[in-house]
Amino acid sequence: MSLTITSIEPVRGHVLRFYFSDGHSNEVDFKPWIAGLPIEEEHAYLKPARFKQYSNHLGHAIMWGEYDIIFPLKAVYHGDPDLLADGLPVHAPTRNSKQVVSRKPAILRASGVKGPTTRSVRKVKA
Repeated sequence: MSLTITSIEPVRGHVLRFYFSDGHSNEVDFKPWIAGLPIEEEHAYLKPARFKQYSNHLGHAIMWGEYDIIFPLKAVYHGDPDLLADGLPVHAPTRNSKQVVSRKPAILRASGVKGPTTRSVRKVKA
């Protein structure tokens, strides 16, 4: 059986507790992770009301918006944003007309996965 995120619950502020299928759990403070993202629009998720709108994406990532920000299981399991740059096999999602086509989700930019635009890899400091 593959490792999955079984549940996510808010702790305080921008801290969330993750529970995993192997029995492991940990807390992750997303404030520095999101604040370190390079696109200003992503910083809107630092507002408490927007931050609370996260979802468990198929048990393999935490996601905000329609693929606006995605942090994969590997990074949240270890609580280490440097794991975002390991070239995870994530493919760019299909965008709807309300989304800007030239932007890639945060995880795609951070992991160096090629998509509609090319950017250099920038690691998020915790």
